[in-house]
Amino acid sequence: IVGKPYESRYYDSVETLASEEDIEILCPDWLPRGEKIVSAFYTRDTFEECYVLQCRDATYSISIRFDSLFSDEAKQNCIEAEAGGFKYYYFVMDDYVQAELEHNGFVYSISSYTEEELFEIIENLREIG
Repeated sequence: IVGKPYESRYYDSVETLASEEDIEILCPDWLPRGEKIVSAFYTRDTFEECYVLQCRDATYSISIRFDSLFSDEAKQNCIEAEAGGFKYYYFVMDDYVQAELEHNGFVYSISSYTEEELFEIIENLREIG
């Protein structure tokens, strides 16, 4: 991708992001009570390029990384699961749970405070774009 080494673009909605970038991305129909996506943006630095669906509470924000696969080595340290027709890998930390999910050439990082919330978010992902 040609452009500035550090770049950001902001969109007024997830639908606008998908339309302007001409992509199909996954977005949750369900988030925990009181949560919602408050912004969508693209960011790139020297290490990573991604879209971010920013929630009120950053723990629930979803990172959509470009051109990276969740390595087989990383998968070995995770629990494999399936929900909503998606196979994903997740791990539990002291204060959050995170899943990595591959879809249409992107790797999605989805986090939550509990496994139950995480599974519900993944089960309610839908394609936009």
